[in-house]
Amino acid sequence: MTASNSTSLRELLAIVTDKLIQYLDFCWEEENLPRPKDFAWTDDLAVSLSEDVYRDLVLPFEKKLRFHFDGYLSLHMCGKSDHLLKTFLEDLKINELQGFGYQVELDYISSLMGGKVVLLGNVNPMLIHSGTPQEIIEASRTVIETLGPHNGFILQDGNNIPPGTPVRNINAMMEASERFGKF
Repeated sequence: MTASNSTSLRELLAIVTDKLIQYLDFCWEEENLPRPKDFAWTDDLAVSLSEDVYRDLVLPFEKKLRFHFDGYLSLHMCGKSDHLLKTFLEDLKINELQGFGYQVELDYISSLMGGKVVLLGNVNPMLIHSGTPQEIIEASRTVIETLGPHNGFILQDGNNIPPGTPVRNINAMMEASERFGKF
C-alpha cells in the first residue's frame, strides 16, 4: 500500500467513524436509551488482515468507536481470528466475543479469554448442516468441555447455519448443551 493510499484510507475511516458516532449519539438521545452506553458491532473482514495491518489501519478507529461507548461491548468476529484475539481483549477491552468462528483454536481462546470474556460460538456450521446428529453432539461436547469450565460460555454455531440444515442437527447441538453444559 502506498503512503497516499494509506492516508486516503485513514481519512475515509475517520469520516465513517465520526459519522457513525454522530448517528448513534443521535439515536441514543432520540430513543432515550439507557446509560452507560452498551455497544455491539461486527468486523468480519478484519480476520483477513495481519495483526500489524489491523493495528496500524483499523484499531485506532475501532478504539475511538469502542471507548466512545462506555458500557458493555460485544464484538462479532467469525472466521479465524486467533491472531487478533489478544488485541480484542487488551486494546478494545471487549466484554463479549459473539459468534466467533469454528476455525478459532479452542485451547488458545480458552487460555486467553476463558473466564474474562463471554464467548459465544464455535461449532462448525457445515458440520451442523451435513453431519450426523452424533457428530454434532461430539463436536459440541468438545467445545463445551474446553470452554465451559471457565464460565461465560454459550454454545452456538460458529457462525451462520446454512439454509436447509435439518432441524434434527440443530437439535443435536441443543441436546449436547443440555447433556454436557452443566458445571
